[in-house]
Amino acid sequence: MVNKTWIYDLVHRAYRWAHWKNNVLFKEAPKQYVFILSQAYAGSTVLHEILSNNTSVSPLNTFGTREGFGLKVSRKSIDHSRLWDKDYEIPFEILKTEWRKQWDLSAPYLLEKSPPQLLRAHHIQSVFRTCYFISLVRDPYALAISYHQRNQVTIQQAAQYTIQCFGYHQQNQIGLDHMMTLSYETLTDDWMMAKEHLLSFLPKLNTLHLPERFKAHNQAGQIEGLQNMNLRKFKSIDSDLWNTLTDSFKPYESLFNQFGYSLRTFPG
Repeated sequence: MVNKTWIYDLVHRAYRWAHWKNNVLFKEAPKQYVFILSQAYAGSTVLHEILSNNTSVSPLNTFGTREGFGLKVSRKSIDHSRLWDKDYEIPFEILKTEWRKQWDLSAPYLLEKSPPQLLRAHHIQSVFRTCYFISLVRDPYALAISYHQRNQVTIQQAAQYTIQCFGYHQQNQIGLDHMMTLSYETLTDDWMMAKEHLLSFLPKLNTLHLPERFKAHNQAGQIEGLQNMNLRKFKSIDSDLWNTLTDSFKPYESLFNQFGYSLRTFPG
């Protein structure tokens, strides 16, 4: 049986060596880091792929879910069983040193996205200094349904996880030097508006083009690109589960309202 992790690490090492000269020449140049702050299943992989399509961006990881925490150098330094434990302090000082060996340091923007960074944005800023955070949100019903279906947890547990993540998004609205909020719905339904916001936030991009072919996959293993999958998610559960979600969300309706979302009846 082929060891996919071994192949993954080998290929990534080859990419690292491909730009070793740039990392020597630009080692001391000022760096601007871009972190996508996102709950799982909010579209961060698609957004990461779009940004990575620009020559002004060097992504830390371009394989699988594109998460820096999945790299071999990261796996050696962090406890993956505690990534969603707020009391667990990830050694970003160590990771910064290792990650700088992976990025192409000649690029104006160095990109990373790993969902557990959502609850550690302020720590990240204290270590990486010049950071640009993109807070990516999505309809809480779609997020909870996705988490419920993909992680074999109850719908109540999925709801609480989603509420918790929106709480982290709320906390990140204060104290970060460079922050923009982008919704999955704007990204997929109004690409030109999303593009305008991204170019204004990251002016060194100059322009943004969608990849000719996306690599990000949905749950069914199909390439979805810039398709809004919310309605498909809504139709994948029955009214009882939907109502359970609504009951769980009710005490936090004002939290969701801050990001443009509201509670509603079953759409089926």
